[in-house]
Amino acid sequence: MDLEELSTFKAPYYTNNQIYEKADSFRAKYWRDKGLPVDIEKIIEFELGITIIPRENLCHIYEGMETSISKDMTEITIDKAISENPASEKRLRFSLAHEVGHFVLHKDIYSKFSFNSIEEWIMLINNIPEFQYGMIEKHAYEFAGRLLVPRDELIKEIQVKKDKIKMYLSIIPQFNSEEKTDYLKNYLSGTINDVFGVSASVIERRIDREKIDLYNIK
Repeated sequence: MDLEELSTFKAPYYTNNQIYEKADSFRAKYWRDKGLPVDIEKIIEFELGITIIPRENLCHIYEGMETSISKDMTEITIDKAISENPASEKRLRFSLAHEVGHFVLHKDIYSKFSFNSIEEWIMLINNIPEFQYGMIEKHAYEFAGRLLVPRDELIKEIQVKKDKIKMYLSIIPQFNSEEKTDYLKNYLSGTINDVFGVSASVIERRIDREKIDLYNIK
């Protein structure tokens, strides 16, 4: 695509349910019955045959970019410092799953883009309408969330905490419904996120996106 074509670029349309179906199918194919957390790095390197390449100062040089997948989708570049920091493991896992989202959802459009380096990719991004690029990123975020946090497994982990949930609901009657929901999400996200190897904020988002009713956990 040349610059004129980029200015009229339209992101492919996916509903959230379509994205979730693709994420579930991907997990079933590459990580069936292998438990949690999903080992996204192992899938990338050994199942997809994609090479993960650490790069010094990627995040600083390219304004917060932690990972980037190549045009031919054979390499994922990651920030070296983040990849070597144990405290950033959850953050990196989600970023890698995000790139897998592009691999699954956007392979066709990536092949039409004209870029051969991260520098050229950034230049390309700057010429795509902001809303359209935002849609591509939203797709990848939703894919990553569902891939690493399967809905059924999330509900199971919440069910384990159902007695705690009932107890908290009984001791916070002064809160309104929205405050109670926020309180429960905060409690749950901080106690089950390690099961999935993601941050607490990812669990909070999945509870919202999956429309899980915390007041009616069986």
